[in-house]
Amino acid sequence: MKLISARQAWHDAYYDPSACQIAEAIAEARRQLRKSGPSTRSRLRRFPAAYSGAAAEDAAEFLVAMELIRATETRGRSRVTSLNRAAHMHAAGKVMYAISTLAPPLQHLGHFLHHPEPKPLDQNRAHSFLFFSTDLPNIHRHRKETAWWVCLAALYSWRGQCRGAEEWWPGRIAGLVADWSGIALDVSHWQRDWAEIWDLYLAKADELEARALQPVRAVIDRQEGAA
Repeated sequence: MKLISARQAWHDAYYDPSACQIAEAIAEARRQLRKSGPSTRSRLRRFPAAYSGAAAEDAAEFLVAMELIRATETRGRSRVTSLNRAAHMHAAGKVMYAISTLAPPLQHLGHFLHHPEPKPLDQNRAHSFLFFSTDLPNIHRHRKETAWWVCLAALYSWRGQCRGAEEWWPGRIAGLVADWSGIALDVSHWQRDWAEIWDLYLAKADELEARALQPVRAVIDRQEGAA
């Protein structure tokens, strides 16, 4: 695991590379089978649906070529894999500890934005944290209810922007609000009615994310200083 940026480090600290390794092993077995000649023996192997690998890989049966492999051909690779795994766990442990020093709302916000598999609890608490941290203008009760759902759209938009996506547009925001709440958000006067609130949410999301990433950045700075 390389500590390149705080966002990347947060993601990679919780990412389990074993899924990719198993998927690659399956692909390599298939490649070897295609290469093998008619004299090569083969047998049927089955990977169960619930194996600890890539979630998108279905249970599958396929022929795997049986070959005699010298021990010297496998030991070096296993050692390198073990060393890489140990290095990953060492770096991940530093990042996880740094994250654990944050207040819970910031941890949930960071997990929603950067964890490879955020939980529903992360979304719920990040949503509440962003909404109640944003200094909204004085609006009546009905608009405030709609503003709650606009806040959720802003959270998703910011997560996408962190990953290089474009900022959400009014039509997409209205779609999320309708899907989650049943409220029909009129975007015909977006600039007048919602643009200010939307910008406040994004600015606050930027601010809160920066606070959440501070201890992770400190880990990276220490690592670079020791190099």
